[in-house]
Amino acid sequence: MKTPIPLFLIIFSLTCFAFLSKSQAVIPPPDGGYPGGNTAEGHLALARLNTSAGLYNTAVGVYSLLSITDGDLCTALGAGTLFANTAPENTAIGAGVLFSNSTGTENAALGTFSLFSNTTGSFNTAAGSQVLFANTTGTENTANGTFALNANTEGSFNTAIGAFALADNTTGSENTAMGVNALFSNTAGGNTGIGANALRANTTGFQNTAVVTARSLTIPTALSTRLSVQARLL
Repeated sequence: MKTPIPLFLIIFSLTCFAFLSKSQAVIPPPDGGYPGGNTAEGHLALARLNTSAGLYNTAVGVYSLLSITDGDLCTALGAGTLFANTAPENTAIGAGVLFSNSTGTENAALGTFSLFSNTTGSFNTAAGSQVLFANTTGTENTANGTFALNANTEGSFNTAIGAFALADNTTGSENTAMGVNALFSNTAGGNTGIGANALRANTTGFQNTAVVTARSLTIPTALSTRLSVQARLL
């Protein structure tokens, strides 16, 4: 048996609806809204979009999403973001982010010039200045930290967390680097470096694993004695 809706809820809902229908929107109203749920602000932002085909795109900044015609669900915030993009479901935040992307899809990049050279690579995530800058066709890479995977072009399935992690990698795939300069010079595949400078000098070696732990702290003898005496006094 259906539970009847209380009368006071019906009255309350109708009252709210009547109030909203009479209320004013924000004044002045926001501009930049276009058919198809598209939003554009800035010189030539979404300039070529067919609003009857491309839906729910947001472009803010000069030349942002300039080339898209019928792609959907893209977000570009910053000058030149997703400039050459024609594909759907890309997110770019920061000047020049994903500038060269053409058909790569489902990429997300945050930081000046991150994924700048990407053309057809898809499913990449970049956070930080010039992260994955040279990537063109590499897919499913994740990089977080200034210049992480900066030189990567075709390498795929790499994870780099930390400034300059896997910075020189170009075509190596399936590497994991966590820590500043981890696997910095690497160009091979299947390596794992965890900790600052882990496997930093490795170039062509593959399937290596290195974990760098914090150096043990050496306490001067005089200080050690003083701490021991204080401990006994307590």
